[in-house]
Amino acid sequence: MDQQTKNVMLFAIIFSVLAAGVILAFLFRNTLFSSESDVPQAESTLSENYATSSSETASSTNPAAPASNTVSTEPITTTPPAESSGGFFTSLLKSFFQPTIRVPSISVATQNKGGSATGGSSAAGGKSSQPYVSTSTPPAPNTEPTAEEQQTAYLKMLEGIYGETKATDAQLKVIQLTLISSPLRGKLWISGVVRSTDANKEYITIATSKDLQKETTITGMTVKSVESGQVAQIGEGVNTFISNSANTPSEIKIYPNQKVLVTTGRSPLGYSFRLNKCTGYFSQFQTFAPALPQICPRLKNEAQPQAPNRLPDACLDYIDSFATCKIITELPKTVTDKLNSEEEYRCLTFIQKNTGYQNCTDLHKYDSDFYGTEWRTYLNHSNPIWKKSRETIWLLDQSGRFISQYSY
Repeated sequence: MDQQTKNVMLFAIIFSVLAAGVILAFLFRNTLFSSESDVPQAESTLSENYATSSSETASSTNPAAPASNTVSTEPITTTPPAESSGGFFTSLLKSFFQPTIRVPSISVATQNKGGSATGGSSAAGGKSSQPYVSTSTPPAPNTEPTAEEQQTAYLKMLEGIYGETKATDAQLKVIQLTLISSPLRGKLWISGVVRSTDANKEYITIATSKDLQKETTITGMTVKSVESGQVAQIGEGVNTFISNSANTPSEIKIYPNQKVLVTTGRSPLGYSFRLNKCTGYFSQFQTFAPALPQICPRLKNEAQPQAPNRLPDACLDYIDSFATCKIITELPKTVTDKLNSEEEYRCLTFIQKNTGYQNCTDLHKYDSDFYGTEWRTYLNHSNPIWKKSRETIWLLDQSGRFISQYSY
């Protein structure tokens, strides 16, 4: 037998086997897929069984208790029961072609008389409670970031960009658009920084615009160094300082076109305070940075005694040239040489009653121009907190929202 004949016979055998397989599959087709009708019946039976168990539990334990357990999301794989007829080949082919039915599994727990779900038997009377079925699903967790989380993220982005010396205008613009800004942004800002190795001479200047709302509270605002991470809060202050007395600080409120100096160190007066036309007297015996304005009322403009108690000419000449914001304990010899003891006493008494911070305040506190347009606030740090160079300082409101930044 030649090779060609062998090939023909082999092909015929293979074809016969395949044909027999197709015929067998066709013959058993109806039997195989008729079992699909059993699946809904199986599902229905499963539901009825669980429903029956649930109703039994409700009636035997707590009828009014709602089902509060959740449904497990793990799938149960179930296959309808195999037909008893068909023989070995039918069972084999059905196991190959039969689709798998996936039914959600149900978490079953028992309920005690108090309504709490447990995994064991009921303790009441030593009887086991029947399982019940819950179809409630747990709420999806909220993944939206809060406003505080967004603000923190934006500040981190801003910190990264301001820390870059090569940040582009486009980068800064994006951050300014997305950063949660304070309503005060553009109405007050850091206008300058004076750096010093002495904390009492280091200060920030905060300026305000004419559009700022009257009595805007700055107590609770914070200043922060981006580079070092130092953070300090602006505290309370005294609107009208009283000498030789305990003062009661309160919230600092500012007005349009005012400025606030935030000094790193401590106040020579022990308080943050607002300038007025008499505060220049403090400079005679204490040091302020920057120096306090010397705008005290002129002594010669104070009301003087009239005749017959008019002051002598030598005293009046001295008063006309008397320096502003200054107190004395005695008259200079050039004046006393021209006065007798009674005239000297009256001259010195008049000067001392009309000079000095507290006397000045008592005389002028109701003047329309008594209060100045500047606050001196103090952070009470012992050491400087701002870098000498390559520093960025933020001003944040009481809610941590961005107001202003200053870089140098």
